[in-house]
Amino acid sequence: MKDARRALGLTQDKFAEALGMSRKAINQMEVGKASIDLRTDLATRYLLTVAGKRVDAVLGEPVRNLIDYV
Repeated sequence: MKDARRALGLTQDKFAEALGMSRKAINQMEVGKASIDLRTDLATRYLLTVAGKRVDAVLGEPVRNLIDYV
């Protein structure tokens, strides 16, 4: 999550705002105290895509199709 946020050039506050979450929730996910749910994962991938970032390069994993989540 931190890599995605940094690739977007956002602070935890701005990233949380973009995802409709609290900064505390973002921080807890970044340090491993909270898991990243499906909604947050998909929203993060969407933000990266809209920003023109390569999701696979930023997250270090292949891009999955939405159907892969079902």
